[in-house]
Amino acid sequence: MRTFTHTTEEPMHLVLSAGSATQVTVYADATITAANVVLEPVQPGDPRATEVIERAWSETAGPRLTVRLPDSPATNGMVTSSNGTVHVNSVVSHGGVTIVDGQVITNTGRQLTPSGGVRVIAYVPRRSFLTVTTAAARLDAEGTFEDVDVRTVSGEIAIGTARDVHARTMSGGVLVRSAQRVHGRSVSGDVRVARFVEFAKLNTTSGDIAAHATGDALVRALSVSGDIDITHDPGVSVAASVRSVSGRVRQPR
Repeated sequence: MRTFTHTTEEPMHLVLSAGSATQVTVYADATITAANVVLEPVQPGDPRATEVIERAWSETAGPRLTVRLPDSPATNGMVTSSNGTVHVNSVVSHGGVTIVDGQVITNTGRQLTPSGGVRVIAYVPRRSFLTVTTAAARLDAEGTFEDVDVRTVSGEIAIGTARDVHARTMSGGVLVRSAQRVHGRSVSGDVRVARFVEFAKLNTTSGDIAAHATGDALVRALSVSGDIDITHDPGVSVAASVRSVSGRVRQPR
């Protein structure tokens, strides 16, 4: 396990480049006065995850703390599970391989045990800025942030409260509990905004879109085959530009 710490008088900006992480959780709270980023193996004693953690590095510049994880040496042969489906990203062997009960076995009889990955747990002051890039990690940003900018390939994204949110994922879902302005995009996952005011731009290819305005707002929602459901509080004015090619659409009249 390693911990990176940074203190500043200005609003904190935490930048996580966590391509090899499998879980990322960030807590923002008024009782927290400094940024602390903890890296630990998901599976205790995992040698591959430990190597990644040892090679991680950080830098500070004013209010910004940047923590970077190198690519895992196990990512080329990683076996991951999502909703009961097992995915083998890329296993290369000159002699061929066999997969039995999640174990990758070469024809020489050697078992290749995949890494459980690295867990990132971060603590930042309330209303910090957060930037995260990752490959397949699930991100949970809990608490109140100023701006949140997240980009992942296949991970799920869940964000508590923020002024501005930019969230992009290819196959994961996006959940924003409360924001002033939201940009959310997923190819095959759902995009849901529980509460927003002012502006929301939401896009999916096959995932559903749902958003609820609690104040006057402009919303643009586009999907190819997903359903779109835009609602608002009584007395709220919402200007909506909404379109789904083959999905069901419900929007303010």
